[in-house]
Amino acid sequence: MKIYKNYLREQIKQLMELTKGKPIIVVCKYKHSDDLKWATFTTVRPYIKNVKTATICNHININRDQISQWYDLNKDLHNRKFYILGYPCIYLHYRVERGCIELAEGMGIKPIVFTEERNLITSRIIEKCYEFDINKHRRSST
Repeated sequence: MKIYKNYLREQIKQLMELTKGKPIIVVCKYKHSDDLKWATFTTVRPYIKNVKTATICNHININRDQISQWYDLNKDLHNRKFYILGYPCIYLHYRVERGCIELAEGMGIKPIVFTEERNLITSRIIEKCYEFDINKHRRSST
C-alpha cells in the first residue's frame, strides 16, 4: 500500500474547530534542509503524556524566523525529536487551504523544545492546551 503525503493536513485543519482556540502539543522530528525560509518537521503526532500516539500528518513547515530566537536549526539537529506548542491554523497555497501550526508564544515556556527538555511541559502547561482523545490517537499495537 502506498502512503501519500497529506499536503492538505486535514487532521490539523479539523483541530481548529475542536481546540476552540487552545494550543496543541505535538511531537515531531526535525528534517534538515538548506531551505532558508522553512524548517520541516516530520511524523507529527499528538502529545499525550505516557502514551504512544499515531501520526496525524506527515510533515509541517514552520518559518525559520519564528524558531531562530530559540534554536539555530542546523544539520547537527537533523532527526532530533522536538515538542511543539502551537495553534492549528490554515494557510492558502495556490488558493488551496492547508493545515499548519503557528507557534504558541506566551505560554511560559519556549513553544519548541528538545525531547530532553520535555520536563518543561508541566501539568500547568498541559492544562492550558487542548486535550487529545487517547482512544482516537493511541498508536495501535500492530
